[in-house]
Amino acid sequence: SKVSYFSGGNFIYMEPAFDNLGYLGVKSTTVGYLDGIQTVAVEYNSERLRYEALLASFWKSINPTEENAQFGDKGRQYKTVIWTTEESQSSLAEIQKMKLQRSGVFGAGKSLVTEVRPVGELVFEPAKEDDQDFAKRNPKKYKLLAGGRSKYKDAVWGPKTNCQGTVCGYVTFGCRDECLDIFAEYR
Repeated sequence: SKVSYFSGGNFIYMEPAFDNLGYLGVKSTTVGYLDGIQTVAVEYNSERLRYEALLASFWKSINPTEENAQFGDKGRQYKTVIWTTEESQSSLAEIQKMKLQRSGVFGAGKSLVTEVRPVGELVFEPAKEDDQDFAKRNPKKYKLLAGGRSKYKDAVWGPKTNCQGTVCGYVTFGCRDECLDIFAEYR
């Protein structure tokens, strides 16, 4: 098992993006904080699920053009960060970020402000129990609160971004035929 960390705004909206990959090898998710930023810790079976699939789920769950904010949430605690624990993760994250920037999928001329940072000596601090598995425990409230994020995802990636589509064992970025395939060089 490995653990990877992702910050994409309010963690109650990010946790389901990784829980939905359970069938591919995500074992558990825990919401909490790294350096005061809301973060999801994702434990996964690295023999079944490649890091690139976690990155894909992250990218299609955020707006990487917003600085210190995500949708209606504003402040440093909501910034987008890919936290890395290995140099290979940093490389993969930077490559995907560069390809997404070039693609213009988030808007022509918009810069991607998502940071790629090593965890280093930082300690992940789990959030209170009420925040864990919020979407599973409160599905109606979650759906109501996540409306803006869902509309944004549909506008960028097309409807049904949780279609669980796979190509050669990799999670795709959406269900459209013209999906951005950033995994070609890893096959």
